[in-house]
Amino acid sequence: MHKDDDSINTTGATHEEFHTLEPDEEFEIVMDHLILMVSEFQLMHGRDPTTLYVSDRNEVQSVMMYSANALGLKYDRTEKKTYLE
Repeated sequence: MHKDDDSINTTGATHEEFHTLEPDEEFEIVMDHLILMVSEFQLMHGRDPTTLYVSDRNEVQSVMMYSANALGLKYDRTEKKTYLE
């Protein structure tokens, strides 16, 4: 299972910068982050993930769920950190 940081700050945007972004920019950052997560998962497991579990602590939970849907992934909420399965 690929465990990831609950924040999206791994993309380079600071917490303050992320909240000043336009919705399209926010979606693009989240999508880039998810594509990276999917690529890492594929390398580690030799298959595509099917489900994105999004942490309830993730500030961009709804954007991540929307982005997961755009990538053809099922999604669900979790109290753990955000991860793919």
